[in-house]
Amino acid sequence: GNAVDAGVAAGFASNVVQVQMCNLGGIAPILVREGGSSSVYSVAGVGGWGASANLDEIAARHNGSLPLGGVPSVVPGAVSGWLTALSEFGTMTLGEIIAAAIELAAEGFILDPRTASHIESMAAGFGRWDSSLAVYQPDGRALRAGERLRQPALAATLRRLAAAAADATAGGATREAAIEAAHASFYSEDIAQTICDFVRERGGCLEPADLAGFRAEVALAPAVDFGAWRVHVTPTWSQGLIIAQALGVLERRGIRDIESGSVQYAHEVIEALKLAFSERERAYGDPRFTSETPDSLLSDAHLSALAAMIGERALPNTPTANQAGPVLPSTTAIVVVDASGTAFSCSPSDTLDGAPIIPELGIICSPRGVQSRLVKDHPNALRPGGRPCVTPASMIALGARDSVWAAACPGGDVIVQ
Repeated sequence: GNAVDAGVAAGFASNVVQVQMCNLGGIAPILVREGGSSSVYSVAGVGGWGASANLDEIAARHNGSLPLGGVPSVVPGAVSGWLTALSEFGTMTLGEIIAAAIELAAEGFILDPRTASHIESMAAGFGRWDSSLAVYQPDGRALRAGERLRQPALAATLRRLAAAAADATAGGATREAAIEAAHASFYSEDIAQTICDFVRERGGCLEPADLAGFRAEVALAPAVDFGAWRVHVTPTWSQGLIIAQALGVLERRGIRDIESGSVQYAHEVIEALKLAFSERERAYGDPRFTSETPDSLLSDAHLSALAAMIGERALPNTPTANQAGPVLPSTTAIVVVDASGTAFSCSPSDTLDGAPIIPELGIICSPRGVQSRLVKDHPNALRPGGRPCVTPASMIALGARDSVWAAACPGGDVIVQ
């Protein structure tokens, strides 16, 4: 197969072996570049609020906050992200891709010290939910390094996807149609109903129609020139554009002519990042609802105006806006490049302490709604069907002689740096 086959296989596996960092019911912001192409595509594996979501009602009911458990649940985007990337850019069948993840969930895997410590520390959050404790503290205590973590309900959900694709193939379906059958099995059948029932019982607002209508859309990724590189990032449903805006500002500040490691160099980088983070709070959100487009935010005139704001003294906090909001911790990262130059970059996320495990399915329902703003008319406001602007982001840069550089990183607000 190619880098996308490998990336999606790793994505499904990460939802098993790094379940504390990136859940199958979570998100998967993806970038893909096909070998030899000058284009990079984003795959929006980030779900939106239910159609019945209402900012005023939710804010009033919960005193201006979004309590975890069910209220901030949005449509799980990762499954659609994996399947859409595989269908559009991969070459292998879903059965081949998902087999390892099924085995790791059903048979279990030996916990390494780091994963064991992560799960133990996250129990301070997921310990409020009996369904999560039943899987991740099955004997009433934290699993230790060297012990085996088994997730049978998660394995059953993964098997459902594989079986739907296999049945379609047996009926004569193409590879793409078989993957579509797996997509329908998650978003249009009883899995979707189970997710919605669970979320609504806990104060959320998802309906089966919200899942049935969801698709991880594929679009050309925004890009900026930085030296000899064309740097592509995830759109404004992610903070990835911060990377592009900061680089665009630094390009106009002549950063390569400033001594690396000097006080002036640090000042330029810090101020460029400060401006770009401020732009996130001023302008980023689901691009279907925002007034400013990635093209306008990356235009020469706008980037030059931002660059001109940098002086010898530190700018104030959020110099282009005065907004702030909460974030979720932790993410993971999957990056693959193959011999043809095909590249796959993804930051799948949603942590165990963000939402309770749905017992029948072995997954959480993405709580990424916490990254929406409870501020009317904000570009990242909570709105029906709208995706929150999430912190996970990815990058693929293309250079001379068909060179390609892909990157992703965990870390919430620190991903960009």
